[in-house]
Amino acid sequence: MGIPSKETTFEHSILKWAREKRFGLKMEFFPNKALDFRKDAHLDLIEKWEKGVLQPTFEEVKKLAKIYKRPLAVFFLDSPPEESSVPPDRRTIGSEDNETISPEGLLVIRKARKIQEAFAVLSEELGERLTFKYAKRSIEEDPEELAKKIRLDLSIELNKQFNSRTNEDFFEYLRTKIEKTGVITLKSGTSDSFPVGDCRAFSFTDSYPYTILINNKDREGAKNFSLMHEFAHILVREAGLCNDFKVFNNNAGKINKLEVFCNRFAANFLVPRKDFFEYYLSIR
Repeated sequence: MGIPSKETTFEHSILKWAREKRFGLKMEFFPNKALDFRKDAHLDLIEKWEKGVLQPTFEEVKKLAKIYKRPLAVFFLDSPPEESSVPPDRRTIGSEDNETISPEGLLVIRKARKIQEAFAVLSEELGERLTFKYAKRSIEEDPEELAKKIRLDLSIELNKQFNSRTNEDFFEYLRTKIEKTGVITLKSGTSDSFPVGDCRAFSFTDSYPYTILINNKDREGAKNFSLMHEFAHILVREAGLCNDFKVFNNNAGKINKLEVFCNRFAANFLVPRKDFFEYYLSIR
């Protein structure tokens, strides 16, 4: 590709798409420190570029590509490329709908998608067929009975659970078991951390390999619940992006049956009722 001329124009819808995918729908989330690529740069200028009122130069688009963490070639397309969406479930603290996710959270979701896609491509090249061990389940099932069956099938040992020195040790034990079912499990790292207010975990169920990512900023004990909560989302093939695991929709005052199911599955998987009462009676 040669050096574009001064007359090169860039599709304004791509400029808007790239910014929204990086920083969210609201223009005010565009960080002020990212405006230092031009002396008179301001949010109004970005908005005019996105509306096609003004055109950025090639050098300015190169800088936008770095800010938005996109290949420069994307900005020469005629329309925004198709990308898999973020999980539809966006409950946050207080179970309110989380209409916006932080730029850090959006970037982590994009990275998780890239890992999922790369894993799928590599598996195809190696001739390995991606599957998931369990058939689709329904939220009309008894989550306690389902948790009991899955726990038994995965050979989760009670002694191993009791003997785990830390919650993190047990998390890694569960993680190994879950990955044997065909699920990728990820944890956000120090370089791509994001607020727990965005979510504690999320999952993808729209294509193989099904994927779970745990927010590493969360408390260790909560990560175990998040892992099994998202695994329940995968069992019913309903992607999730969850935070505090409350089950009420504050706007409509209705109970979210999917979240009730996932919560009960996670709780009963981690602390089976029978084992709990047997242990309780033994220490009385």
